[in-house]
Amino acid sequence: MIPLQEHQDPENPEEHFLWALVSLPGPKGAPMLVSPKILRKWSEHLWNAGFRHHPHEQTHEYHPPARGPHHWVNGAGRWVQTGTVARAQRITAPDISGFTPEERRNLVEQLQAHGELKHLVDRSELDIEHTHRKGSVGEYRPPRPGRGGAGTHQGKQ
Repeated sequence: MIPLQEHQDPENPEEHFLWALVSLPGPKGAPMLVSPKILRKWSEHLWNAGFRHHPHEQTHEYHPPARGPHHWVNGAGRWVQTGTVARAQRITAPDISGFTPEERRNLVEQLQAHGELKHLVDRSELDIEHTHRKGSVGEYRPPRPGRGGAGTHQGKQ
């Protein structure tokens, strides 16, 4: 999770500056991605050094990324001047419970077209009748007359 200002306890030294240390500008302006565990130590260090946040003097605020994981390694968030830009609403997946069957089929087709469903098993592979007709891996077949020997295991044909 990304430590946001509104979720931190200003009386806790580990959280007092935690939110302010998120995505500090690094080389060439790229955000420095630092684990919140380390940021907590830095926040406590600043607290112990006598620093305190003065909300009325705050000129910048952090806007977390609208897309992608809400995690500190997602460096797409940005610091902006306080009050100049409204925070972007978080983009999430649509609630498909209200979709019609046609809309759900269309969604599945789009996901398939983008290769998102390749990892799923084909329904025909789960059809026992279909699998039995094709011959499944490890299926026992008795020996044919005249070939002798014990039964054999046949793979897919």
